[in-house]
Amino acid sequence: MTADQLYNADDTDGSSVCEDEEWPSTPVPGPTADMKAREAIELLQEAREHLRQNKYGEAHHAAKDAQSLFRDAGRLAEELASYFCIAQALVNQGEIQHALEVAEEARGRCVKTDHALAESNLLVLIANIHLAELDHLIEEQCVTQSPSSPSDRKIELQQKVVKTATAALEVSRKSRDDNCQATALYLMGRAHLAVQKGDEARRFTAQAQKLFRALGDVDMEGTSLLFLAELCLNLDRKQEALAALRQARTLYRTLGDTAKMKAVDELQQRISGPAPMTQIRAPVGIHTPLPSVGAGTVKLPVSGLSRIK
Repeated sequence: MTADQLYNADDTDGSSVCEDEEWPSTPVPGPTADMKAREAIELLQEAREHLRQNKYGEAHHAAKDAQSLFRDAGRLAEELASYFCIAQALVNQGEIQHALEVAEEARGRCVKTDHALAESNLLVLIANIHLAELDHLIEEQCVTQSPSSPSDRKIELQQKVVKTATAALEVSRKSRDDNCQATALYLMGRAHLAVQKGDEARRFTAQAQKLFRALGDVDMEGTSLLFLAELCLNLDRKQEALAALRQARTLYRTLGDTAKMKAVDELQQRISGPAPMTQIRAPVGIHTPLPSVGAGTVKLPVSGLSRIK
C-alpha cells in the first residue's frame, strides 16, 4: 500500500480523526507480581524523568530494570513502554545500532501480540532514528562530496525512512492514536523530502500541522509550520511560505520560545533575499541531526508509550 493510498492529505480538514485510546492493561497474576508491577511503574517513571533531564545512562538502567520486572509481572503493554525508553536512552548515548535492535525486538513482540498502539510508537521511533542518520550523512556529503552523487548508504537510508514512516502512518491509523498519526504524517513529509519529492512532502507536512493543531500540540504545530515554510520556499511558493511563517511566529510568541522565534526570523530573511536556499535544513522539533557517529545528541520525544493504567 502506498503512502497516498494510506492518507490523502488534501482530502481532510485537519479535524481529529481518531478517538483517544488507552493502552490495554494485562491482568496481574497474584500479589507478588503486583508488587513487581508497582516497583516497575516507579522505575519507568524514573526513566522518563531521566530522559527529560538528558541523563541517558540513568534512564537506560532504570528502563531496563522496569522492563525485566514488567515481563515477570506479565504486563506486556508496560514492558513495551520500557523498551521504548531503553531505545531512546541508547540512541542519545550514541548507540544507534543497539537502539534499533531494541526497537525492532519490541516491534516484533507487538506484531506477534497484535499490539498496534505500541507498534505505531515504536515505528515512529525507528523512523526518527533513520532520519537522524540520514540528516547526518547528508551534512557529511555536503562537505566531502557533491550531494548530486548519492552514496549507496544514502539511498539505503532514504528507502528505510520512507518505508518505516509509511508503516508508522498505517499502523497509527489502525491503533487509532491521533498523536502518533500526527507525528507519522510529519515524518512522511520529512521522508518524501529525503527522496526529492517536494510536493508530496508539502502535502503530508500540511496535514501533520492541521492534526497537531486539532490536538492542541502548539510546539509541534509550530515545528510543522516552520518546515512547511522551508518546503514552500524551495518550491517557489513564497506567499504560502510567508503565511506559514506568520502562523508559526504567533504560536512561538504564545509559547515564549525565543530560539524558535529566531529560526522564524532567519527564514524570513532568506525569503526576502535574492534566491531560495539550496538545501532545506531540519527544523527544531522531533530530533536534531547527529553531530558524529557515537557522539549521540539525537533529541527524541519522551512521550509516546506513556499510558499506564
